[in-house]
Amino acid sequence: MIKNKGKFKKRRIPWNKGNNWLKEKVCKKCGKLKPRSAFIGKQKLGRPYHLCMECRAKQSKEIRLKHPEKFKEAKRKCNLKKLYGITVQEYDKMLKKQKGKCAICGKKPDKIRLAVDHCHRTGKVRGLLCNSCNLGIGKLGDTIDRLKKVINYLS
Repeated sequence: MIKNKGKFKKRRIPWNKGNNWLKEKVCKKCGKLKPRSAFIGKQKLGRPYHLCMECRAKQSKEIRLKHPEKFKEAKRKCNLKKLYGITVQEYDKMLKKQKGKCAICGKKPDKIRLAVDHCHRTGKVRGLLCNSCNLGIGKLGDTIDRLKKVINYLS
């Protein structure tokens, strides 16, 4: 062990000993010796992967096919957080506040969930819209001037 600022740390010894241990690594699943570039990425805790990209892709596909509903819900949760900065609980709270209806037209969606409407400049979530209203606002460029022109045109 090495003493480091009063704390003991375990010495990291490469488990794949050999001349090229810095350049190559053995995949834990397929057992093949592959270049380190085949192990790109880090797990949630910041540790490097022990499976090559090919084996990770196969493993992910197997899990996706075995548990499609679980995967779909996890993807939804991830997308809500990544794209809009909200949780599934916050989405459900907004949906309940809007009584399950679109914030603009007031219709309940048939099969598809309501889309999260947000300002593209600030990223602020405004509400939940049906697909038609969301596309309409998007095509008009989120500008009040264009919406006024559409109102004048229709009246």
